Amino acid sequence: MYSIYNLTGLSFDIGEKLVPNLWEFITQLLAFLIMVLIVYKLAYKPVRKFLKSRNAFIKGNLESAQKQNISANQANEKAQKNLNQSRKEAINIVMDAKRQAEEEKGQVIEETKREIAQKRIEAEKDIENQKQKAMEEVHDKIVDIALSASSNLLSREVSSSDNKKLVSQFVDDMQQDNKEASK
Repeated sequence: MYSIYNLTGLSFDIGEKLVPNLWEFITQLLAFLIMVLIVYKLAYKPVRKFLKSRNAFIKGNLESAQKQNISANQANEKAQKNLNQSRKEAINIVMDAKRQAEEEKGQVIEETKREIAQKRIEAEKDIENQKQKAMEEVHDKIVDIALSASSNLLSREVSSSDNKKLVSQFVDDMQQDNKEASK
């Protein structure tokens, strides 16, 4: 076999170093497997358990956040709908108030017009009554003046009722002529 001299002068067998001893190899393999089992039990399982719990925690938080986001969106949509509905109701209330105010304004105007027309009619009737009274007073005075003038002229006494009839008829004829002339 080949041998190599080291600096100290000892020889080494390369074949011995390249192919290990079988019993040493089995011992080292068993030691390695025991170490893997110990590391697996002591380190891998707890780390794996921690990672699973951390993953579950993160998933739970994400799901909770999604649910809260959905809930917030629904609440926002509901609030927006309520706001829009409130705006529509406010517009309707304002429109109804305006319409009602216009109706009341029209009613007040109509009532005022009726009152004015009623007062005008009453005033015209009152004027007509006053005119009629004045005409009757004038008529009575004319009759009295005509009677006294006729009794002075005639120097005889005509019955008062005859005289009044004649004068009334005369005055009525004159009034009739005046009315026809004014038309």
